[in-house]
This record gives sequence, structure tokens and C-alpha cells, in this order.
Amino acid sequence: MLAGSCGLFNLEWSNRSAEFGIFIGDKSRWNKGFGAEVLQLVLNHAFNTLNLNRGHLRVFAGNLPAKRSYEKAAFRLEGTLRQAVFRHGRYIDVHVMSIRCAEWKNHQEG
Repeated sequence: MLAGSCGLFNLEWSNRSAEFGIFIGDKSRWNKGFGAEVLQLVLNHAFNTLNLNRGHLRVFAGNLPAKRSYEKAAFRLEGTLRQAVFRHGRYIDVHVMSIRCAEWKNHQEG
């Protein structure tokens, strides 16, 4: 059974950057560490295999578990796209978070 999906997209080879996306749709797999593990695998691929310098992602402002997971992985808040998405009858903010290769490697060393 498919639990979700993830990947790198909008790769900018000249800038050595990409956008990261992850979605775990199977709620029975939430809060079990799958997202954190996938995040580390994709970041390892981005920085060690593809030799990227930077990755970024977007997360709904109200998705606190995801934001905490990204912060634990050393992502930093870059800014907020105010009322960027209309969902469930209201506008919501979207946070943009990023990580650089050097930050990720320092975080791995612990």
C-alpha cells in the first residue's frame, strides 16, 4: 500500500537548488517517524549525490507537526506567503523553509 510520496522538484542546476516535497496520506503512518526518515534520505540524496547547495519547501502555517519535523532536520524559516492558499473556506498562510548543505552536514555531525 502506498503511504505517500516525496521528491525533489523545480531543480535549478545553475543555482544548485531544489524544492522538496513530502506527503504522507495514510494517517495510520503519521507520527511514527516515516516522514523524518524520508526527509533524511532525500536530503542525503540532494546534498551528497546531486551536490546541491540548498533546498526549500513550503508548509501550511497551521501544520505544526510538519514544521517541528523540518526544524528538527535543521530547516530554517525564510518567510511567510500571507494568505497564499484558499482552503476549507478560508485563506491560510504558507511558510517557506530552507536548508543549506553546510547546515545539514553540521546538523548530522551533531
